[in-house]
Amino acid sequence: MLRWRTAVLLASAIGALLVYRCLQPPDAFRAPSAGDRSVVAVAEGWPIAGGDAGATGSLAAEPRFDFDQAWQRQLDAPVVAPLVTDGSTLLVALADGRLVALSAEDGSERWSVAIPGQLDHAPTIAGDAAYVGLRGGAISALDLATATERWSYASGTTFATSPVVVDGVAWVGAQGRLLALDAETGALLGERSLGPLHVGGRPAVGDGLVVVATRRGEVQRGSWFGRAPGVIFFDQRSGRERFRAPVVNATHVAIGSGTVVVASAGGLVAFEPSSRSPWWERARNVWAQFRLWGLAPSPPGPPFRWSVRMPCEPLAPVIAGTRVIAACANGEVRAYTVTNGGPIWVWQGAELARAPLASPAGILLVEQDGFRLLDAASGRERAYARMDDVEAIEQLMATEGGIYLVTADGRLVSLR
Repeated sequence: MLRWRTAVLLASAIGALLVYRCLQPPDAFRAPSAGDRSVVAVAEGWPIAGGDAGATGSLAAEPRFDFDQAWQRQLDAPVVAPLVTDGSTLLVALADGRLVALSAEDGSERWSVAIPGQLDHAPTIAGDAAYVGLRGGAISALDLATATERWSYASGTTFATSPVVVDGVAWVGAQGRLLALDAETGALLGERSLGPLHVGGRPAVGDGLVVVATRRGEVQRGSWFGRAPGVIFFDQRSGRERFRAPVVNATHVAIGSGTVVVASAGGLVAFEPSSRSPWWERARNVWAQFRLWGLAPSPPGPPFRWSVRMPCEPLAPVIAGTRVIAACANGEVRAYTVTNGGPIWVWQGAELARAPLASPAGILLVEQDGFRLLDAASGRERAYARMDDVEAIEQLMATEGGIYLVTADGRLVSLR
């Protein structure tokens, strides 16, 4: 009798789910873009937070440890977002509501524009344009040389991430939505509703995917139809959802070396880019509820390649070739094999000011009083530079043209 009642209830839930999905209006996604503008990771630049479209944290340049100070500039307000540069122009977002462009050569100011409210996220450089998500719910494309606005799109909601520009499309996460805008014109190419979920970090784009980590928004509804927080894979070409994994408290996503790596409060989880959700995925939460009532077995977990637990909430993971590097703010750094998550080495050092960076020379660790280079294969220290005249390092960006530091006493320092 119990089995019969369970079967009837499950069939009813699945039937209701199918009716619900069929009644949803089709949303066209996505129209062709007008160009092919993209973020390009090059040795002389760092065009986007995370270094590249996949947010792998990889430097194309080898950081120098035999340097002199080229210039320094006292900033008028605290820096509120990561620095970005195309190698010639540095973009600095300040707490007083300004976006400032400085010469990478000598630190002189090229232009300064007032941003409504404040910049919460780093701008993105793609070609000769800077893409800026504004707190008030607009995204603007500015001419990198003059700050002239090329276009602006008002979304009607608050943007939650930096724009990611790939193949002529600017992807940006917002409260309850993922938007695709034409990078040349600002026209809306398509959008995906996330219901009560918000995008919790910048999208990672690569391997034909746009992957976002989500978190619960203020509206507590919709979880019965697969709207629990987690990680969502969208097809980069069509915008359709391909896979959903309920990773609890996901904070960062990176795509590289044929792997999608997700950092969460508990550690790391890696997925195949080709992962697909089963046809009944949107009924997972309904199924789980029936299990709690004793009316159904446990639903199978989503497929994943590997997972590892860490003793902290890891900083943004780095994908460096065959290795995944993850670090704790307390200075513990771990390397794992990208294919199976096998441990390679562990390093314990001083507290970190930011997530590690990968370079052709090794893994760069940014500490409050200096930075050091670890061998990527063994984890052994290769070089160290102590900054005795710096109160504390808050940010570091390394390019072929030099290293740029933001210090706790409000200075921007260039080392060459």
